[in-house]
Amino acid sequence: MQQHPDITQLLEVVTAFLRSEIMPNVDGARAFHARVAANALDIVRREVEQLRAFPAQERERLLALPGLAGEGDSPGAEVLYERLCDALAEGRLNETDTVVMDFLWELSLHQLAVDQPKYSGYAEGLRAWDAIRGD
Repeated sequence: MQQHPDITQLLEVVTAFLRSEIMPNVDGARAFHARVAANALDIVRREVEQLRAFPAQERERLLALPGLAGEGDSPGAEVLYERLCDALAEGRLNETDTVVMDFLWELSLHQLAVDQPKYSGYAEGLRAWDAIRGD
């Protein structure tokens, strides 16, 4: 049985090709578009890597927030996010509540890890989060 490369390996190979073969050999708009494409592929690769386990954890974290799921209710994450926004806007949940704050910090750090892991604000956020949690 032939095993195919993992999706993250495929994304890495295409990204490396763009950076090592295309970008050095084109100028102007083409170099810019190759860089944008490589950066987009990096985001997709990170998202694939991190989202493999995150959706189930994300839904469980949302369900742990008070008042988002009713008895016998089994909403998906999208519906739970709508309920979270409504609960925050209506004052039924407060962003300073420890459980809500923990969820929002983890969600924000996860999104930054996918979108901009080299962003200095991400490193600062990780340090702040560790300080808040007492790590």
